[in-house]
Amino acid sequence: MLRTVLHQTYSSNVAVDTSGFFNQGVPILVTPLYPGFSFAEAGSRINIPPSSSLSDLGLIQASVAFALSPHGAAHRYNLIEGYLSFALFVGPDLSISGTILDANGDWTGATSAAGAVTAGANHRATLQSDGISMVRVFLDGSEVASNYSVPGAVRGVGALGIAVGHWPDPPDVYTFEGRIFEVLLQAYDPQNDTIRGVDPCCYDRKAISRWFAAMARKGVSANHLVQAAQNLAQEAKSAAIAMRGGNAGATVSQQDLAGAVSSALSRRDFTAFEAALDQWRQLAGQRLSQADQAQFANNLKTAIDAFGLSWSDWRAFLRLFCLDPCDLEDGGHHHGH
Repeated sequence: MLRTVLHQTYSSNVAVDTSGFFNQGVPILVTPLYPGFSFAEAGSRINIPPSSSLSDLGLIQASVAFALSPHGAAHRYNLIEGYLSFALFVGPDLSISGTILDANGDWTGATSAAGAVTAGANHRATLQSDGISMVRVFLDGSEVASNYSVPGAVRGVGALGIAVGHWPDPPDVYTFEGRIFEVLLQAYDPQNDTIRGVDPCCYDRKAISRWFAAMARKGVSANHLVQAAQNLAQEAKSAAIAMRGGNAGATVSQQDLAGAVSSALSRRDFTAFEAALDQWRQLAGQRLSQADQAQFANNLKTAIDAFGLSWSDWRAFLRLFCLDPCDLEDGGHHHGH
């Protein structure tokens, strides 16, 4: 589900991105120390311009290898921040924090206990956001902070791009002090996530194009279908957030069930698919009131109806990917392709 969209290892005097997405950095007022860049001036920073690969993140894992060497008055020390998107930083009390600009327009996330970071020591900090409601922060491989009530998704990086060791904005208020060795940013990969669930023997581009053409003749455009799919995904996300309810255990259960549903579909194991859905319904019954269950069920039905597809249209579409609903009745045995 994740793809690397930014990876810079500072072993020379340049900030080259090796991810393949060409998100190169521009070092400003930093000194190469082989390895790492030293951030010793108020304006020390590495700028990474915005790009298409950074514009639709969804969920992320951001990691920075560093050694903090503070001097002067204590303040926030930025490790990496995407403009109006996400931030990973050391606090003036040497805590470590990871935040996102959430769906409500607030910067929320998780912060460790004070003193988690040791000045002068080499550390690796990691921010994880699943794009639904969970933010976790790790330091040297151990979880040090978590928050299960952070509504996602992670926003795309805004006009000022990404700043390493600095605030994306011009003022030198959060400049890092010390050495940064490496930055890594991974984000949601919709293409690979889609391909992962598609049986290659079923994937027929011409047949898919014919189906969309047939829908267009009925007055259902591709753009309409894409928008309806996005609305359906949002309704499903809202239901997932409600089921989690900011609870760590419920979050893990919901994540596991979502993974089980996806895995069963990718294997065309409809018996396992039905079992996962049954467990999903049980979890919903435990976590949601009957009124909320009815409301979410109605919202999902409305979102599905908004596609404007008949049952035969749906069956024809699902058959393109070997997901004929009739397979649910015969135990998941494949029909001939």
